Amino acid sequence: MRNAQMAHTLNHWRYHLNKCVVDYLALEGYCAPHRIVERDSWSIKKRRDYANEVVDEMEEKGEIRRLHRDYRTQIDYALEAKVELAFD
Repeated sequence: MRNAQMAHTLNHWRYHLNKCVVDYLALEGYCAPHRIVERDSWSIKKRRDYANEVVDEMEEKGEIRRLHRDYRTQIDYALEAKVELAFD
């Protein structure tokens, strides 16, 4: 049961992480239709380099740190719940 709860928490985190990243990209204008169309003709290498630039920007703005903090909070919560269940 404890492992199932941990897996459940992590599954929710995966959804939350995806939503946070998509929301960030939309808010920053990366998902604007004209920008998507522009990137459509790019090579795989150019797309990869651009994605790395976006991640670097997210790191500079503290977004990666915030997402990692949220992740740690979820893991700590799941671990605490696991310990509490062990004592029940």
